[in-house]
Amino acid sequence: MSISSFRIPTTIKFGPGVSDNAAAVFVQAACRRPLLVTDRALAKLAVTATVLASLQRQGLDPVVYSEAEGNPNLSQVMQGVEVYGRQGADSIVMLGGGCALDVGKAIALMVNHPGHLFAYEDDKADALPINQPIPLLVAIPTTAGTGSEVGGSTVISHDGSHEKVIIWSTRLVPSQVFADPCLTTSLPPLATAATGIDALTHNIEAFLAKNFHPVCDGIALEGVRIIADNLPRVLGNPEDVEARGM
Repeated sequence: MSISSFRIPTTIKFGPGVSDNAAAVFVQAACRRPLLVTDRALAKLAVTATVLASLQRQGLDPVVYSEAEGNPNLSQVMQGVEVYGRQGADSIVMLGGGCALDVGKAIALMVNHPGHLFAYEDDKADALPINQPIPLLVAIPTTAGTGSEVGGSTVISHDGSHEKVIIWSTRLVPSQVFADPCLTTSLPPLATAATGIDALTHNIEAFLAKNFHPVCDGIALEGVRIIADNLPRVLGNPEDVEARGM
């Protein structure tokens, strides 16, 4: 049997209303001006205003960057880096699905790292090292789908060719995740179904992967069961917070 390595380091705070506790992380770290990275659609919904208000109640002065959209590309990231510097941001809170999370992690990388973003591509022979400080990075996911909030990968596309580039580092794993099912109740039915099936697919893929990982197998099988039991409930009653959480 070969030697294997397992690492599941992320601190996850879970439960209805838990997103109100995110502000305390920034206060404790003496950060005052987080850049809230979200997507264009979510920025228009009440969920963004709710999170902003919770940050402001703790004396924070957040600035919103909401140009993330679709499969995120390089220009979205670099525009976010420019906003981070121009607005004097000192930390990042990511609100949304995989798009906002990928853009937020890529912005966090480029705040203090030189050169071109794609020079840090994972498994590239001459890739630049990710060895500079990363701003405090907190994730507030609003969909079930990608699980990007607990991973160190960010996937960004070329603007022209749309070719996807994967950048990975343990340093890009958010320091804390606030998984609040109440924030998902306004997700439209089609998006709820699509992201639920996305989560199901990830669990199936994880179980069928050939590498030895019994911990992952157990999580994947339980994930399939939970989704099968609860996704139909959510689609039948979008306000079912218990099923949303599951």
